[in-house]
Amino acid sequence: MALQNAYRVVFGGEFAFDAWFEDFLLGVGTPCPTLLDSAKDRFNSVVKLEDISESTFRLRSFAWAISGVPRRILDYLKLEVCLSNLVEDDDAQYGPGEEHSTSLQWYLLHGTCSFRTCLRKMHIPASYLIKLLKADYSPHSEPATAYQAIHNWLLLQILEAIGDYTII
Repeated sequence: MALQNAYRVVFGGEFAFDAWFEDFLLGVGTPCPTLLDSAKDRFNSVVKLEDISESTFRLRSFAWAISGVPRRILDYLKLEVCLSNLVEDDDAQYGPGEEHSTSLQWYLLHGTCSFRTCLRKMHIPASYLIKLLKADYSPHSEPATAYQAIHNWLLLQILEAIGDYTII
């Protein structure tokens, strides 16, 4: 598995998706303030960045992006986050079929997550996650680490999805 290998090289140990995503959701603030500032114009006006330092901001934003509604998700409603096919990027649940392969390649290249609000699902392109894990980082720029890069990417994807149609 390419994702396991890339993760092991950077962080050591095995990739545990649940723990990794929970760590992101429990994070506070923005991992890359400059990158967030440069992306603000891509967010819907309903996104309130002044709340980003609140401990529940990421979790609330994720619930909003995945469900399409800015209210508490009832406990019995299932939220699902999926890594799109860990080896190949041809998962039919992630994006359009073969007739749209150019669009699909663009989405994968840019790490676009697919949100299916009616199903309360988020599909994360594993190939982009691997790309972030393998990239070189400088402590003098944003992001300075793979950890920051991944958290920043997820935060931006979630904030861009709020108040928009994001099915790929």
